[in-house]
Amino acid sequence: MKHRVWATLVLLTVSIGLTVIHSRLVAEMIPNAPVENFRIPMFNEEGYRSWDLRGAKGTYVDGTHVDVIDMKMRVFSGDEENKLLTEITSPTATVLIAENKAIGRNTILISNKDYRITGQHWTWDGNNDSFAIEGDVVVTFFEGIGDILK
Repeated sequence: MKHRVWATLVLLTVSIGLTVIHSRLVAEMIPNAPVENFRIPMFNEEGYRSWDLRGAKGTYVDGTHVDVIDMKMRVFSGDEENKLLTEITSPTATVLIAENKAIGRNTILISNKDYRITGQHWTWDGNNDSFAIEGDVVVTFFEGIGDILK
């Protein structure tokens, strides 16, 4: 009887150990393995959603960045209102998750209720919610900008 109990405990321990190892392997992202139709929400230090990233295809390159095809990013207020501030789309992008940045060589469309910006060769810095766009920039305002052009 002691041997059966002992054998059962050993088998149970081994089973639990294998389950934990399997779970860790499944949970780890595999470099250069594409994921289709994905969504990654990002939260700030206070626990509020700051932005989310979606794409038709994402490739986890390493612990620092993800290459995205058909990128759609939404930037939120990062507070309890969870207000959508800006939507960003681009055919391709590299997202530097740890740095809270994204870069792309193709076109970008940045839009919100007040404006729409398009261009090429761009960088988004989520740390200060800023964009740098190097080429073919077109800005359309949906509200009046006053007399600043006089």
